[in-house]
Amino acid sequence: MVNFWIQSIEVIVDQVRFKSSDLAIEFETRFNDKSEPNDGEVKIYNLTDNTTNRVKKGDNIIINAGYREDTGTIFMGVIDEVQGSWEDLDRVLTLKIGDATDKWANTVVNLSFKPGIKASQIINATLGRFGLAIGEFRLPRDVIYSRGRTLSAPLQAALREICADCGAKFHISNGTIYIRDPNAGTETGWYLRPDSGLIATPQPIEGDEEKDYRVRSLLNYRLHADSIIRIESRTANGLFRVVSGKHIAQWPDRFETELEVAAV
Repeated sequence: MVNFWIQSIEVIVDQVRFKSSDLAIEFETRFNDKSEPNDGEVKIYNLTDNTTNRVKKGDNIIINAGYREDTGTIFMGVIDEVQGSWEDLDRVLTLKIGDATDKWANTVVNLSFKPGIKASQIINATLGRFGLAIGEFRLPRDVIYSRGRTLSAPLQAALREICADCGAKFHISNGTIYIRDPNAGTETGWYLRPDSGLIATPQPIEGDEEKDYRVRSLLNYRLHADSIIRIESRTANGLFRVVSGKHIAQWPDRFETELEVAAV
């Protein structure tokens, strides 16, 4: 059981650390089970000129969040844009962030493979060239290209095409790539109910016949795209897969995770 008190945020930009025990920090990070990049925004208040000048576009960024000693990573990527502004008497540093997917997504691959090559071999060879960590790699079917295969496209498009041939999806979460069945996910063993962070009653997504819901929880770094969780509530009950969501911290009293989930 997690003790949901004493909120904690840590933002690490290369070697610079910002902590909510010293500064006001807000963020919104977004995630989904698609191949499109995850993104977000961070606001840090009232930094000195010297510290502000140490934060630059292209810097690596990690956001850890949680409660007291139970914290975890909710975002890992790079800074896409740095903005300085004033809100009343507060100086605000705003960071637009992305998961760095575009760094490899826009990289063009030109590779040719011999007849009889398997899709899994092509994917392994392609990922191996770009150093992407693999969280799960499980193809619903491993297509064999009897005439061989040529890839000449941005890496993201090439991977999407090979995965589609095999009936698989792929997405990236915190620098790790997942390739698997469209309805598969990661078992977490997590129960979401009123005594473990569930806020209000899950709401059915209008027009959806498969019992999908919008869900609000106290911020929980364990919840991310493709997490398999059990929900116990007046409306949603059973196992669900996280399709998309966002982690939100807004001073002084909003510290939440919002989800769209699909029944498993």
